[in-house]
This record gives sequence, C-alpha cells and structure tokens, in this order.
Amino acid sequence: MKALACTVGAVLLGLGAAANAGSLTWDFSFATAVDSGTGVITTSDTSSGTSADSRATYAITGVTGSVTGVSAPTGSIISGPDPALYEGADNLLLVPTGTQPFDFNGFSFVLANGTELNLFGVSGAIYECTSLSVTTCNGTGPGQSFPTTSFTITAVPLPDSLSLLGLGLVGLGVFARFARGQRSVGLAA
Repeated sequence: MKALACTVGAVLLGLGAAANAGSLTWDFSFATAVDSGTGVITTSDTSSGTSADSRATYAITGVTGSVTGVSAPTGSIISGPDPALYEGADNLLLVPTGTQPFDFNGFSFVLANGTELNLFGVSGAIYECTSLSVTTCNGTGPGQSFPTTSFTITAVPLPDSLSLLGLGLVGLGVFARFARGQRSVGLAA
C-alpha cells in the first residue's frame, strides 16, 4: 500500500511539473513619443546561452498584443518574432531583464496594418524602430529611431513548486485515509 501511495504522489507531482514545461510568458508595455503598445512575449523555457554581460538569453518564440499611435492606427500584433524584418534581429530576451531586456539586434514583429517594428537596446535604454519612421534599422542606432519614454517587462509567474508539492502531499493524505478506512472495515468483519 505504501508503494502505491508513493507512486500516486509521484504521478501527481510529475503532472504538475509537466504543466510548466515548454515556454515562459512575459507581459510587456512600452511608450514612445509617437505610439505605445502592450502585449505578451512567449519564450523558450530554457536559456539558449548568455549575453555579452553574462545574462541568460531566451529565444522569443511568439508575441501578441496591440500597438496604437502614428505607427499603428489599427493596432493588433499579427506575427512575430520575425528575424527577417530587420538585419540582425536575433529575437532574444535577456534575463534578468533589468533596464535593457533586449540586445542591439532586438526583436521584430508585424502589425495588422503591415507596419514592421523592432524593439532593441542601446546603452541601457530601449528604442523602437518602425518601417514608417525610417527606411532601415540595421545598426544605425537610436538617432534614427524613437527612444521609449517607458518600457516594462515582467515574468508571468508559473505555479509555485511548493504548491505542486502540497498537491502531491494532499493526494498522499487522501490515499492514506482511504487505505486506513479499508483496513478498519476488514477488522470489523
């Protein structure tokens, strides 16, 4: 019986861990002098290496949300990330994110109206380059882009490991109580 109870607890813990596998999500928002946006970035769940400043790098695998303003009067982000939009866009998120969660190459995405955007980092600041504001954004720097007046990115928390452990312990307790009840019924007969 004890072996069965341990097996049930291990299965419950394993199912909880499997629910977290695959990807991480990050809420973001930004504003420039000409537009603003909010959305969700999805990354791989394992680091793909380290940046020049020794931060973990995570490959951006998706982005959703909306942008409003001069660049995007219609709003929605329809695709991304797209490394082909801007020369060298590596679509990496640097963690811990700090003040500059993207490197100079940044990450690119497309809006519903066809506008291409690239958010990238230079000297601790984030800049936006759009296909409506410049003809290229391939290393010409922030002089031809819009500096963000605000930028935030926060990890969307996954279920805590302790809560998963608690769920497994509850399962073990229920099973133990059931097993104890079966034993007392057998003794009474």
